[in-house]
Amino acid sequence: MMSYSYYLTAILFLFIFISCGSDSTVDACDASSYDEEIPAIIMSFTTALQNYGTDPSDENCQSLRSEYSAYLNFLKNYDECPFTFNGGELKDAISQGEMDIDDLPCS
Repeated sequence: MMSYSYYLTAILFLFIFISCGSDSTVDACDASSYDEEIPAIIMSFTTALQNYGTDPSDENCQSLRSEYSAYLNFLKNYDECPFTFNGGELKDAISQGEMDIDDLPCS
């Protein structure tokens, strides 16, 4: 049975990152690029999460693992940027997400 920690982690990430605006000046982190890319990445992750929640097949599990990894890898690119929340907290959230991926019962 799927743990609710996946849903809670997803909600945490969505709440924190979807609200990031592009009102900061363009810097080495390129906030505008982040703002353009994050909605599609969140949508892919959320869709995979919903599909797995509805049908916890191995195929959906692999898809969730792939989309979750892509999402975390995207966030790693921005963990030192001034427009994200505290970098240490983001790194902790990413580490927790990686543990969640490891806990997925995919073959």
